[in-house]
Amino acid sequence: LRPHDVSRRASQADVKGRGVKQRFPPSARPVTDVRFGRGILCCFFLSRSATNIIVCLLRESVGGNWRCPSPNFITMTARCVRRVLGPCDKFISTSAESHLVSTKWLLRRSELFDQEKVRQRALVPRIEKIEVKHVGAPDTGTVFIMNKGLSTPFNCAMHMSEWCVKRSILALVDGEIWDMYKPLNKSCDIQFLTFKDENPEEVNKAYWRSCAMMMGYVLETAFKDEYSVELIRAPDVPVISGAFCYDVILDGRLDDWTPSVENLRSLTKEAHQLIHKDLPFESLEVAPKVAVEIFPDNKHKLAAIEEQASLHPNKLVKLYRCGDFVDISNGPHISRTSVCSQYEITATHNLDTSQSGLVRRFQGISLPLHLKALFTVWERLRQRSQKLITEDQSSKRDSESKSIVSKLHRETGQGT
Repeated sequence: LRPHDVSRRASQADVKGRGVKQRFPPSARPVTDVRFGRGILCCFFLSRSATNIIVCLLRESVGGNWRCPSPNFITMTARCVRRVLGPCDKFISTSAESHLVSTKWLLRRSELFDQEKVRQRALVPRIEKIEVKHVGAPDTGTVFIMNKGLSTPFNCAMHMSEWCVKRSILALVDGEIWDMYKPLNKSCDIQFLTFKDENPEEVNKAYWRSCAMMMGYVLETAFKDEYSVELIRAPDVPVISGAFCYDVILDGRLDDWTPSVENLRSLTKEAHQLIHKDLPFESLEVAPKVAVEIFPDNKHKLAAIEEQASLHPNKLVKLYRCGDFVDISNGPHISRTSVCSQYEITATHNLDTSQSGLVRRFQGISLPLHLKALFTVWERLRQRSQKLITEDQSSKRDSESKSIVSKLHRETGQGT
């Protein structure tokens, strides 16, 4: 509830004995206790259908006697509590302190990403102009005068039309696959790639890769801070495998824990919040020492940094950021999270036990905004995504995937 609604509801409550009695929705559940000055907020309840806090019982002790607080005091307390707790519908934990600690690490990596981005831009002594020629449909031959090292394909799409901005997933720059938010460094020809293209293979790969990164974001922020979550990697599996994946190692105290349907639904809800925020996927190539500074405590990421730098011609590491979440990836990725429509985290599988702990593979399924499946088709895709996905099993599912996709196209009347 909004703060002014709290005082209105409190004034309607029945005063009986030592406190305020109020009715609560049947879907409410207890969250936490918070002390505020001389008063104690005895009980908060969080509705499952919203993230707002409902103040249920507030008592203030004055000289050993209990009395009902004034509406203004309740309003002031509610505002302070909402600022401290923020959204509290977190998976496993609703502790404000734990959420702040978890957010601290996310913000640190994001700040280092920003610092390196600013440093690289400062290396450009002055703004130079470049010519970018559009060679795709529509408006073939259109020439844009853009800023070297600053302008991106997304900026070019903004000069075209709103349709081009919403539909463009990747760019083809002089024949090279290019992220929509990667700066252009020379005069070039550009073409925008969409899901409607005759051969959307690269777009499909980028979509699957981005969905996995979003799942990594959710997994790192969904658990209480006292439970460690060590991200390993997002296996690069093709779309025909039926699911995107992310491997993690959870705290050893959770080895016997099996996520329930309600738990997976809670994770899915967190992913949909990222979709609604319409976050961009930003790319940045950095030196290995910068990447090590961003991931100093994750040995799996450190190994990925060393491997990627050894394969890169300039010995660089490619980072991507979505919101405050920074990860290592070869890319490319889609333009924004709002490209996703139907999205669900469907299963988790135990892989093996390493020296660090039990490795789990979380899996999910998603469809882009322009391709929405009916319930029967989506249910079949969802059930298929619950099977364990491995890199060597992907080719075996090609025939099954083609039959499902064909049925999906017949029911939706849309292209690949």
